[in-house]
Formats: sequence, C-alpha cells, structure tokens
Amino acid sequence: MEGIVPQFLIEQNVSYYTIPAAMFMALTPRLATIVGYGRFYNPHYPRGLPDDIQMLPVNALSPWVRARLFRADAAMQNAIENLPLFAAAVVAANASYLPVMELNLCCLGYLVLRALYMAFYVFWEENPVFPAFTRTLIWLTGVGVEMYLFVLAARQPLVVVGVGADGELAPLVRQGVRFSFSGSIAKPEL
Repeated sequence: MEGIVPQFLIEQNVSYYTIPAAMFMALTPRLATIVGYGRFYNPHYPRGLPDDIQMLPVNALSPWVRARLFRADAAMQNAIENLPLFAAAVVAANASYLPVMELNLCCLGYLVLRALYMAFYVFWEENPVFPAFTRTLIWLTGVGVEMYLFVLAARQPLVVVGVGADGELAPLVRQGVRFSFSGSIAKPEL
C-alpha cells in the first residue's frame, strides 16, 4: 500500500491538521448560506437563522431553496456535534503512537466522508437516485472511522518512557506488564 500512498503521508503526521480542517468543513454550510442568502442572516443572532427563514413570506424563497437552507443548517449542527469525538479520536491515536500512515489515512478518510455527508445532506437529499439512508450510511462510516481510531489506540502496546543512561528518553517496557504508580513514577509489578 505504501506505493499508492504519497510519501509525505507515510513520513509526516498530518492528523492534527485535520481537526481544524474538520471545523472549517463544519462551518462551510453556514458560510455558503451567508454568501448566498445573506440578506436573511442576522449576525446578532446567528443561531436564529432557521427561525428567520421560517418567518419569511412564502414567496421570498422557493420551497426547494428553503428546504436546502434548513438542511445546510442541520448539516452544520451535525458536523459540530461530531467534531469533539473526532478530535478525541485523533488525540488518542496520537498518544498511542499509531503508525503515521494509518493515522493519516484514517483522518483524511474521515474528512472525505464528512464532505460527502454534507453534500448528500444539503444537495442530494431530494434526489431519488440517492435515498436518505445513503447519507446515514456515510455518517455511520465516518463514526466507524472514529471508533476504529479508538480501537487501534486501545490495542497499541503500552510504552513507558524513562530516561536512559545517556540522558535521552527511552522506552522501558512494552505490552503485557502492569504498573503501579507512586507519584509520577511507574513501577512494573512483577
């Protein structure tokens, strides 16, 4: 698989960059709404946008535009609600020293799934070719990626780092040893 994956994804950890990218993606439906229909946006009460659209006269927007704006708001809310789980999964995966390539591919795959989810939700919801459960399957796959990162993190061997004779940090023990802690010192239980 390494021949297919670009070299920088094998060598450089980009997973932490995907967290702000996911946040930006979460806000894109609202930004698109403001750009396209800013005259209905109240910057003093941004959460009231769905209510503001609902209160508009019937002829102010076509029914499909009105429905699309509601779905854009719902897609943004869903992405923001999902973001903490993704951020926690990325941190857990990094803390357990997952292989960089696998971590990068999972995080970038999650971003692709979120982009697909929002596109299906906002633009293709009324399209009979893509039934509503298609969007749900995409969402479930994205949550599956997050859970996969947690499972990989949990299955990683435990690494305890100490200071070696040369003063450098060095792994002391790997998998299968229990530790008792006294203050900040971990002692293996024999």
